Amino acid sequence: MLHGLRKDSIHIVVWAMLAVSLALNGARAAVRTVASEFLGDFDIASSGSAAFDVDWSGLSQVSGIGFVADWTAVVADNGGGLNPWALDLRATVSAPSGDSLVWDPIGGDITIADYPLADYSSVFSSPQAGGSYSVAFTTPGVPSPYVSGLRGATLYATEVVPDVTWEYDGSVASGSPTWNRPFFIDGISGLGPVAYDVLPFTVSESGGYSFLSVIPSSNNFTFLYRGDFDPTLPLDNLLDYGLGNGSGQNGTPQGTSLIEALLLEGESYFYVTSQFQQAIPGSTFETTIIGPGNIQTIGPGDFNGDGDYACDDVDALVAAIVAGSQNSLYDLDGDGAVAFDDLTAWLAEAGFAENDSGAPYLAGDADLNGAVDGNDFLVWNQNKFSPTPAWCHGDFNADGEVSGADFLLWNQNKFTFADLNSVPEPATGVVLWIGIGFAWLIRKRQA
Repeated sequence: MLHGLRKDSIHIVVWAMLAVSLALNGARAAVRTVASEFLGDFDIASSGSAAFDVDWSGLSQVSGIGFVADWTAVVADNGGGLNPWALDLRATVSAPSGDSLVWDPIGGDITIADYPLADYSSVFSSPQAGGSYSVAFTTPGVPSPYVSGLRGATLYATEVVPDVTWEYDGSVASGSPTWNRPFFIDGISGLGPVAYDVLPFTVSESGGYSFLSVIPSSNNFTFLYRGDFDPTLPLDNLLDYGLGNGSGQNGTPQGTSLIEALLLEGESYFYVTSQFQQAIPGSTFETTIIGPGNIQTIGPGDFNGDGDYACDDVDALVAAIVAGSQNSLYDLDGDGAVAFDDLTAWLAEAGFAENDSGAPYLAGDADLNGAVDGNDFLVWNQNKFSPTPAWCHGDFNADGEVSGADFLLWNQNKFTFADLNSVPEPATGVVLWIGIGFAWLIRKRQA
């Protein structure tokens, strides 16, 4: 559920003053990706480097680079935890012109824990032409014998584009859901439980995005998750965080947090604003997001953020209910649990969005066309007796199987409709199959 999210508080703005404000706080210019090169898995010894040549001859210009990978400590000081850190990683990029860009540090954290990297660099002194670029990764300051590793690394060429700016206002005051927040990439804070607000979203353009969040007073803490967010597992899928107590790596003052990350079109992200500690009341916040594209919020029920309420969404919800998920994305009624009531809420929300009448979808409407008809029965019949946790395959009660209970739900609403434009009709041969279905149920009851 989106807590504290109001439609009138999320809008595109193009005020130059907001861009200036971000610039004064150290945020980088918006960039979009224009090419990528998969580098794969490699290690970086303390005294060595990992070097690559990348052919970007097809590009008209390159302003900077972006990078996505999983950092890992291959040989680490597991006793003291002092070496290596993801924060030790440096990239040096040489353009065909001989101009060089040194990116130090790429990102990361003060821990030897595995760390996901998704970041973008400062730009070259001037835009560079396409051609062959040399990239070298090093870990300056890391003593022998410690070794860093990068896994699934992809390098991106970027270009500076006009800023697209969004504002997002909310609150983590009392009444918000609570969690035990991280305090860095590999630790859970003991200052909770504390209130939080979550914004699920996608981006319309791959590139570099900055999230500047400000509260009226005290300390601020924000987090960015990729793919999934489960408040009971706060370290899972954690991509980055913004420390707003005056001690952040990017130099933001107390009450202001900044996250900058390379985000990819087609991925789901979750921006979480958290109360800092239980002893200090939570407050309102104002977040400014600047990037190359639009922030597209994933509304309650539109889990994949494509703007439609369809089988992909309801099937994901049913699977989450069956799995006993604690992912707050699926908690549509906000009661702290993912259960059948959330399916009821989805049917109402989706029906309001998709049906001309605004009426909820009815149990048994497998194809979500607004009518419970013979075609829906045929879907149930095709999948009956199977362990299939999917509404659009006939699991209407979200118990993980397509059974007689689902048939009874279909039968209860058969040949009725939620959408005023739908005219439910029995499909060819359905009357015979309905008779067979009833006979099967009678036998089950007599057995």
